[in-house]
Amino acid sequence: MKNKILTTALLISVLGGCHFIDSKSIYDVDFEHLVRSAFYTQQELLKL
Repeated sequence: MKNKILTTALLISVLGGCHFIDSKSIYDVDFEHLVRSAFYTQQELLKL
């Protein structure tokens, strides 16, 4: 019985941790970098 409770608690904590990691995007980019990237892409397209 104690083992089942421990396993359940561990599973809930792991799934909760995965949800927390997924909710925070690692691809957040600030506005300055977005503008710089768009400008560079536009320049490279004009070169073609």
